[in-house]
Amino acid sequence: MLAPSVIRRVAGAVLFAVVLWCIVSLSNQYTTTIEVPLRVELPASQALTQPIPQSIMLTTRASGWSLLKLLATDRTECVVYPPRTQASDEESVVGINRTRLMAGIRTNVPDAQQVSVVPDSLTLAIGPVATKTVPLSPEVTINTRKGFQVIGALRVDPDTVTLVGSRKALQDITAWPTQPLTLKDVHHPVRQGIWVSDTLRGIVTPQPRSAELFADIQEVAERTFPDIRLINRGMIRDTSMHLVLQPQRVEILVRGGAHDLSRLDPTTINAYVEVIEGVDTSGIAYPRLVLPPGLNISVVSIKPDRIHYLFRRDLH
Repeated sequence: MLAPSVIRRVAGAVLFAVVLWCIVSLSNQYTTTIEVPLRVELPASQALTQPIPQSIMLTTRASGWSLLKLLATDRTECVVYPPRTQASDEESVVGINRTRLMAGIRTNVPDAQQVSVVPDSLTLAIGPVATKTVPLSPEVTINTRKGFQVIGALRVDPDTVTLVGSRKALQDITAWPTQPLTLKDVHHPVRQGIWVSDTLRGIVTPQPRSAELFADIQEVAERTFPDIRLINRGMIRDTSMHLVLQPQRVEILVRGGAHDLSRLDPTTINAYVEVIEGVDTSGIAYPRLVLPPGLNISVVSIKPDRIHYLFRRDLH
């Protein structure tokens, strides 16, 4: 069995050999291909009218140490400055060749030699810049916990965004979405930040880039109102005729959020029939309800669901 001192000397020698091999290997030249972001710099009065690739593939050659730094820092990009064109209301097309793409490589590894880019050319469609304000539409799915529901519509603040891009790109846009968001097992009101979609990056820039999402989540409940008075909204021309409803009151069952139901005042509920003298002669009418605005409540039932009526002439 080897003595501990011998084992330490052997381990040290192996470690030294590995370090020495790494130093020598990383001093050699290597070629690699990496994906780098592509950015187009345009004057403030111009914008792209057609999408372009978000990145290009760059083949570069450098020492192992430099490539290690290049991959670790992720600070390489391709910045393109198209040749200036005369200001015009018309769209112009500009070609970017391999030389311009290679000249646009920005990196923090000065000794790197750029070998090639893919694609090796670009076609840019450029037009005059414009702005447009459109509604912001929340692309949100809320899955509530059992026994809860979303009350009313989702709301975002701000509820509009200003889009900056070419006139051609903006002309058919009538609304702008947020980034898709799915919330699960929700059982309380929602208030959280949400990102504005950037699906046309480089073509259309939305401002602001984020918004706040609001959603009212309430426990589902039902409430019965047993004594709601009926009225007739129909026209009775003969003032000597009197409409008799049987029964004159109904019981209603409504469903909605527990908080909304707790605020519902029965005196604000209007139950009615619409019987018109000389037109309605069946003797049966169907009751309807008008609920106060601002509450997301649905009618489950009205009892009875049919009202008998008759006309009586007043005798003087």
